[in-house]
Amino acid sequence: MNSETYYTALGVSATASPSEIKTAYRNLLKKIHPDTVSTLSPNLQRLAADATKDIIEAYSVLSDENNRRRYDRQMGWCGQRSSIPTAVTRSAGQNQRSHR
Repeated sequence: MNSETYYTALGVSATASPSEIKTAYRNLLKKIHPDTVSTLSPNLQRLAADATKDIIEAYSVLSDENNRRRYDRQMGWCGQRSSIPTAVTRSAGQNQRSHR
């Protein structure tokens, strides 16, 4: 995964509810899953496969409350979503809008 966070990978804010995370995950997979883009060029198929792996990784962490709390702590947010930097929540919201 590149420099983006798991939140931005899914296009959700850092304060997203579990149902928002699940919905974003499903919607993204519908758009870029390798089976969905099988008619595209091999290069684009590879990009879709890589993006799918990133999305699955992000979802596996954020969909589990304990893993999500641990991730937030590792990111330096002290496990309190209210202390997550505004830039992260703002960029996640912009990312989500760009995928619509």
